[in-house]
Amino acid sequence: MVENAPTIPVKEPQTAEMVLSPTFNGFPKSVWLLKDPKFSDIKVLAGTKAPVEFKLHRAILAERSTFFNKILQSDFIESKTQEVLLPEVKPSVFALVVKYLYTGEYVSQQNEKSSPDDIASMYEAADYLDIPDLKQVIMEMIWKKVENFAEELDVKLVTAVLEMLAKTFYETAKLEKLIQKLLERKKLGSWMERPKFKEVLDNYGVLGRLIIENSRMPGITPVPKGWAKDIKPKVFCRACSVMKDLGSNHPAHTFTLACGHQATV
Repeated sequence: MVENAPTIPVKEPQTAEMVLSPTFNGFPKSVWLLKDPKFSDIKVLAGTKAPVEFKLHRAILAERSTFFNKILQSDFIESKTQEVLLPEVKPSVFALVVKYLYTGEYVSQQNEKSSPDDIASMYEAADYLDIPDLKQVIMEMIWKKVENFAEELDVKLVTAVLEMLAKTFYETAKLEKLIQKLLERKKLGSWMERPKFKEVLDNYGVLGRLIIENSRMPGITPVPKGWAKDIKPKVFCRACSVMKDLGSNHPAHTFTLACGHQATV
């Protein structure tokens, strides 16, 4: 059963409450089309169990999203119903994406109430639908939170952001800069106590590598003692040519083996 699309907020917010796309050059006054879909020429069904139907406009979707630009010219659209299926995107997330596509606005006041998972879902949807401007807006919001040392950074946000970027193949150089900034908070020890954080590192090796490499930067607290020992209890000793147990707890990148030799991981 297809449900009707949720009401998309179209009230003009105060300037301070919203973030405008820095490169939006599309249909700046198309907000009225969200209020009255009678001229719509395409339907998008978002979600899986109870798909929600959005009555939209080809010209706007194609102009703002490379994904829609390609798919609207392909055979993926049902010829009779003129529908595009998006089971990968939650209806609540797609509603915000639609508002952005039509207005270039991403209302920060709404997003401050969103959970880290909601922010990650929004970014992943923008990545999937190939909307670079929206990804940029979301990343700017994330960077403001990361660089605001006056406020405690929620480990749930850290975990969600790292998983989000690893999952969407974010540029490694930019990901490394973000990790460096996160490590400056010297909270890695407490983050490593969270099962979800460790799960993300287990699933995306590039994150663990970048964290280990950048933990050696001057002024940044190294990985807590004993962390690597729990993950890799035996290390190959080149001098002995055999696997050896760790002799004692040491910073993650340097270990003393039971034989007395040292190994670097």
